[in-house]
Amino acid sequence: MDKSTVLQLCQATVMHQRLRPFKHPFVYRLFCLRLRIDDAQALATQSNWLFGVNRRRLVSFMNADHGARDGQDLMPWLKETLARVNVSLPGGAVWLQCFPRMLGYVFNPVSFWFLHDEQGGLRVILAQVNNTFGQHHQYVLTPHVPSTAEASGPADIIQSGDELFCQKVFHVSPFCPVRGHYRFRYDAIDEQAARPAAARITPSAPVASPVTRIRMAID
Repeated sequence: MDKSTVLQLCQATVMHQRLRPFKHPFVYRLFCLRLRIDDAQALATQSNWLFGVNRRRLVSFMNADHGARDGQDLMPWLKETLARVNVSLPGGAVWLQCFPRMLGYVFNPVSFWFLHDEQGGLRVILAQVNNTFGQHHQYVLTPHVPSTAEASGPADIIQSGDELFCQKVFHVSPFCPVRGHYRFRYDAIDEQAARPAAARITPSAPVASPVTRIRMAID
């Protein structure tokens, strides 16, 4: 299996803009990883002297930084998380987009899991949000998630330009109360839906009167 099918290093641009009480935007460059979490055996072969999968290296990916944070295989956790909101694994590739550890340290404000069906269609996006208090929450996004964020199961493929909504239920910023909604816009630059390297996710909250806008665009 070619490396690019299980592990990708992506350059990205992040734009963060606070809209109230004063407008304050800033843009910065970074890089992130995309990993085929559903193919752990192939992923484990990608370690070398510089990069490690569940190994200490200058740059590394650790299962313990994601999911249940117990260092175990992430797929059982993902299946259980989806089952809590009545969503099943679509049966295709599962890509995780996240930041790597650098010199043993990492903070992922949000990691995105892209879940495809066997034909490559994007069916579910899971946004795993982390705050600076060490707490975590998962938002399961499908084409038909009601405003209560209780998913009823993916009925359609997520298309480029689709907007996905969920209720904000998790404390992240001391400047923003836990109320309102998140709006996520998915933009695919590449027509190959199975290749999430061409994905932009733009969350803003709340829907009616946004406080912040954040865009992460993969080059």
